[in-house]
Amino acid sequence: MTGSLFGRVVTPIQLLALVGALVLIGIAVVIVRRRFGRVLQEDSNEILAISAAILSVYGLILGLTLNAAWERFQLAQFSLRNETAAMVGLSRMSTIFDELGIELRDAVIAYGDAVVQTELNGEWNAADQSDDPGAVAFRDVYATMEQINEVYAPVNAGGIDPSWDVIYAMEGFRESRIELVRNGLPTAFWWVLILGAGLSITALVIILPTHPRLHLFIAVWASALILLTLILINNLDHPLSGAFTVDFDEYQDTVNALRREDDIMTQQESLPAGVGTPVPSS
Repeated sequence: MTGSLFGRVVTPIQLLALVGALVLIGIAVVIVRRRFGRVLQEDSNEILAISAAILSVYGLILGLTLNAAWERFQLAQFSLRNETAAMVGLSRMSTIFDELGIELRDAVIAYGDAVVQTELNGEWNAADQSDDPGAVAFRDVYATMEQINEVYAPVNAGGIDPSWDVIYAMEGFRESRIELVRNGLPTAFWWVLILGAGLSITALVIILPTHPRLHLFIAVWASALILLTLILINNLDHPLSGAFTVDFDEYQDTVNALRREDDIMTQQESLPAGVGTPVPSS
């Protein structure tokens, strides 16, 4: 996750909008009590029953939506972490494929760099990603594996090449990550949430507890809970961009570690036979 603890939940603009909305709700409570208090008091029992029903139904919808958004966020973490693990697995396996293994290792590192630079910058548009650097780099990884298969498949006839299992897993997690960027809650469902929030806040404003301060307290704090939940759902709905995102540092650190390992292996392969990597003197 990025940003400070509070910044991960709500941005300054969202906080400003929230405070402004709560001020308006407080003003609405005062106006309703002064101008319509007597009229609403006559039907207070019916208003309370209807308001309770509205708040109960909307609270259930809001809770289920928040849970779905949180699962979506966790799926993004899972996909990114396992895509990273698949990259490491391919890099480790590349050591048994000689020269083609070096090409595979370089292709995996190039793919990781492309993903970090283009797909994890928070501004990537996944609507048409067939020609972006990440997709091109992944095709290079796949093409290198096909070359390896042509050379080593006859030797491994009748066996199962685990490298293909790894690259298929890597492709699956990549596609899952892309889908999370491309798709979110439908616009129609957002309208349901927004209209439901408006109806619920209206219900909070027109119920008339005996004490004005209690009414103001309930209306403002319950409305704050509703609006904060909507903000959190919005931020969790975009787990790879926005104010509340998964942690990309692990992905970047893995790519850097693979590059360092590649440099060490390249140095070892360039040394004459029988000569090991020099050990720094203490």
